[in-house]
Amino acid sequence: MTLIYIIAAFLAGIFFQKIMSSLAVIFGLKNRLLHAIENEIIEFTLNVYSRLIMSLETGYITMRAAGVSEETIKRIKNEDDHDLLQWKKEVMQKFVDSYPNVYKEMLQVETWEEAMQQLSAYKEFPEEAVNHESNNRNN
Repeated sequence: MTLIYIIAAFLAGIFFQKIMSSLAVIFGLKNRLLHAIENEIIEFTLNVYSRLIMSLETGYITMRAAGVSEETIKRIKNEDDHDLLQWKKEVMQKFVDSYPNVYKEMLQVETWEEAMQQLSAYKEFPEEAVNHESNNRNN
């Protein structure tokens, strides 16, 4: 008999957790955490991009110092610019693809430009951006 009570309490706990989790999503209690994590991932990606740019610029300076022609450096820069555009597209596609399916409808960024705009709003006005984001998602 005690085993039946334990099993019933366990199942009731699972049921309660599922209901509370659903209510949290419905009433936006998880939106703030999700939004903050989303922006932190975007910021991390921007930091990686910035370091990549710094490495490339260091390479160009080194090439100039080594006497590489400006025409060659310009060609390499154009190739690097193309590679960086591809990298940004791939990163954002992987970000969107890896976003949890349960929350995918809340995702508002799909391109690098959209992500940078959202990050800019989040970093300049964190509280206002979260509130604005919640209002947009609820409408």
